[in-house]
Amino acid sequence: MEGVIVITSNKKNKNKTRIDRLPSEAKDQLTEYIEDLIDDADRYDHGELKKIKRSSVILRSLYYDTKFSHSLLKQIGDKEYIKMDSYSNNKNENDVYYGNIFTASFEIRSKKKYLYTFLFHPTKEHPKRIIHFDNWLNGNVITLANTQITRKEVIRIMANQDGGAHFDPKIDNVYSKLQRGKIGWQYDKMSKEASLFLFGTPDESPKSPEHIENAIMRQIVHETITSLIRWYKLPIEYNPDFEFLWQRKLNRIGFQFTATQK
Repeated sequence: MEGVIVITSNKKNKNKTRIDRLPSEAKDQLTEYIEDLIDDADRYDHGELKKIKRSSVILRSLYYDTKFSHSLLKQIGDKEYIKMDSYSNNKNENDVYYGNIFTASFEIRSKKKYLYTFLFHPTKEHPKRIIHFDNWLNGNVITLANTQITRKEVIRIMANQDGGAHFDPKIDNVYSKLQRGKIGWQYDKMSKEASLFLFGTPDESPKSPEHIENAIMRQIVHETITSLIRWYKLPIEYNPDFEFLWQRKLNRIGFQFTATQK
């Protein structure tokens, strides 16, 4: 029929032709990823703690290789050579080790309740080390008695199961314990004086601090940003504000746990 364009599809030819990208495009994507991580970090640093989940998807794209896809760092070609900043340095293989992650309590006035959680806060007592990429990704970020969890596991589970990219009806057992505060020390009730000392709240039945996974992700994001900016000499400004929440927590002392069995 005149004036009508008929479009036919060849169902057998599902795989369309792809062309190679230029190396500069991968570097441009890396810059975009780092800028997005900085945005997520800034929202976390100013109180939107759960927003750091989005970073797990970016980190998965940066670091993860599968049979069907290559990570961005693999495409750039430097993955096996990169040196990474690490703020988890359990040299003595302690049975309980949190590194630069501390307890923190906040008052949620709109809901008239308290939030008991954790913050990543770099300190001079636990300085960073610079280590090879594989040791960094596969190294334990925290140690809890007989349970360890690596950066690679945190990124994968948060992205694939905990809502970063997909929310799964079932979730890894160890990761779930991190979320729910089942992390090696528990209590049922304490005096008001003890609660004020430990948590800065008069709550005689405070909940165990929960969602340490967000603090861990903030640490991984910080290590990623500083490491890749340095390695690739990226002209990106990064000014983390760890003091904003640290100065606003109710507990004056941020507890950090390390223990070794003799």
